[in-house]
Amino acid sequence: MVKLYYYLIFALFIMQYNLFGENFHMSKAKRDSVNNLLNRVERNLCNRYNMSCVGSGGAMMYEVEDLSLMFSINRPLDRNQIRRIVVDSAELFLRSINNDQSIKKFLRKYPFTIDDICLSILMNNYDGTSMYHPDLNSVGLVKGNIRYHTIENNDSWNYKQTIVESFDEAKQILEGQER
Repeated sequence: MVKLYYYLIFALFIMQYNLFGENFHMSKAKRDSVNNLLNRVERNLCNRYNMSCVGSGGAMMYEVEDLSLMFSINRPLDRNQIRRIVVDSAELFLRSINNDQSIKKFLRKYPFTIDDICLSILMNNYDGTSMYHPDLNSVGLVKGNIRYHTIENNDSWNYKQTIVESFDEAKQILEGQER
């Protein structure tokens, strides 16, 4: 009797999933397009900057609203060094999205802009231990703004210092350094 009860619950679960589950999952074509794009960009950036991808994703239940990548680097970088990596990575990410014909039909808007991507880089020492203030611990590009974070040695849950600049400001700083 108990066995029959479990089979009925299992059958109801399967029926519910078949009836309603497809509405909450991506189509195979969209999932494949997004995964192929993210994997290609991830490999390119990992090789270019000697970093590891630790996460990827985005908001894409119905349409692809935004895409994100998260990396880890095991070496200290100053703000100018990480700025160059973030700006170059973001531009490559955007070019890849906007030039990919297979994903274009799934994008909420085309072309994607800097406001439609997220990029995070976590920084550790060479041995993988955390970086503490005044060294940068992480940097994030969200909604067109780059945030550089440091953490306190005894309180790694709170940022000690956060410096914010727009993506356009970061590009101008880099262009000024090149002249």
